[in-house]
Amino acid sequence: MRARGVNPASRGQGNAPLRSPNTDTLRGPRSGGKGRWGRIPFNSGGPGRSKGSDAGRGGSLPSRREFVVTSGAAAVAAAAGCGGSGSPTTPTPAGTPTPAPSPGPNELRVPLPAVGQTVGAIGQLLTPLPLAITRLTDTSVAAVSRICTHEGCTVDLPVASLLTLNCPCHGSRFQVTGQVVNGPAARPLASFPTVIVGDQVVVTLPSV
Repeated sequence: MRARGVNPASRGQGNAPLRSPNTDTLRGPRSGGKGRWGRIPFNSGGPGRSKGSDAGRGGSLPSRREFVVTSGAAAVAAAAGCGGSGSPTTPTPAGTPTPAPSPGPNELRVPLPAVGQTVGAIGQLLTPLPLAITRLTDTSVAAVSRICTHEGCTVDLPVASLLTLNCPCHGSRFQVTGQVVNGPAARPLASFPTVIVGDQVVVTLPSV
């Protein structure tokens, strides 16, 4: 009598495992032989392929250490490529402002007068400054302000050689070198350095 529910084609095969479609496992009876089937892993890659091998995918995955080392080397190479020579660029400090050139000396040049002669000239300070320039000898020249030290009037030039500079306001008199001859002025006229250069007198005034 044929056993019910048994496929004749499976007779004689005993408990031979069956391959589960689309899987890399075989289905076979679990322990106990009660006809319940479980998954049995098997090697689908052929002889020589171990469990978990990635030979079929072109090689094994890198370990964490290999990944970190490789990534670090790539980052260093990229930084070197972006930096040209590889040296860091130092910010250029702001340049120190170039100081403005100092003004040249405040000089006045006038023709060299004859010995004993006094000539008038105008220098420049904050305001124009009238001067009296007298050649004392062949090698020396005096230059003084014509502003009276008493009340600020402008003194007159000498009417003759080596005479005094006279104030028309209050009668003060000064030598051509600036010293007071008589008051009411009590202080001498301001004087300035001079030098003879060729046929000129160079008078040096305060810088403005």
